Amino acid sequence: MLSDFDEIFPNEDIPEPSPDDFDKQFIEDYIQTQKARIETRKLIQEILFFASCQVASASLAILLFQYAVQVVFTAWLCLFIAWIPSLSNLGEVNLQKTEEGWTLQIMNKPIITLIKFISSVGIVTVTIYSIADELDETAKQITAVYNEIQQYEQPKIDQFLPPYFWQVILAAVAIVLLANCIKTARDRNPF
Repeated sequence: MLSDFDEIFPNEDIPEPSPDDFDKQFIEDYIQTQKARIETRKLIQEILFFASCQVASASLAILLFQYAVQVVFTAWLCLFIAWIPSLSNLGEVNLQKTEEGWTLQIMNKPIITLIKFISSVGIVTVTIYSIADELDETAKQITAVYNEIQQYEQPKIDQFLPPYFWQVILAAVAIVLLANCIKTARDRNPF
């Protein structure tokens, strides 16, 4: 039984790793873990920067509309603030030395950059258009109230009369005349 084991695993001297190999391996592992941590931190910072720009843009739109700043100025300012994370990734240029030579990368993560750009445009557009719709609705209501006030400032008799007023007056006069005609006809009766 042991002879089979020796055939599978021959009894060779396995060299033990030297302390220098252990130190090199430890340093390489440490460097790799630190690089992974740095990349994770960069990703978290990018996500937080993107989210804060979107929240700032939406809240700035509401704040500027509260102070009645012009809609076009508010829209462009909010769009620019929302686009900052995407624009910063578009302008990212990396010049790195590799084994083959130097490489130039203009955009590290094009898909993520496009997703950020599209979502930021969507968030700002929805926010601004919802506020603009509310402003339009408010302007329509103000115009309606203003028109109603104008009607009461220059009154006409027809505006204060109930519906079918003239028809009711004519019917009442007709009934009174008919009643008078019947009464006078009875009073003339000689019998």
